[in-house]
Amino acid sequence: MHAAAFARPDEPEAAPPEVELVAQLRASQEWIPELSIVAITDELIVGHVVCSRATIADSIEVLGLGPLGVHPDYQDERIGSALMHAVIGAAADHRIAAPQDSYGEHFQVRHLHSATGNEKDPFRHADAFDSVP
Repeated sequence: MHAAAFARPDEPEAAPPEVELVAQLRASQEWIPELSIVAITDELIVGHVVCSRATIADSIEVLGLGPLGVHPDYQDERIGSALMHAVIGAAADHRIAAPQDSYGEHFQVRHLHSATGNEKDPFRHADAFDSVP
């Protein structure tokens, strides 16, 4: 499903990095099976999102969300919105730095009750995010 969702028109034969990322996350200690959620329609998996263990300041345990993919034939049907329903806001609003500047506005965070609001240090995804280009 992720191969179709993240296909690169300029490299149609190449597997998108998100495919390897999901495989590495599944094999890692950071994988949380209960937070690997699929969308199914017509008995087909048409969307997938995963959360994995992550940290802020290398000590505050949080969840990292992604990748989230929706099969191209089912995009614009609010499947991605359904999978991401609880994820709101941009990191800048919470003073949490994205792990890479290239994430830009795509890096999002949801404030949790246990957060203090003073988490100013960098966010760190599961190690799999560092090993996939």
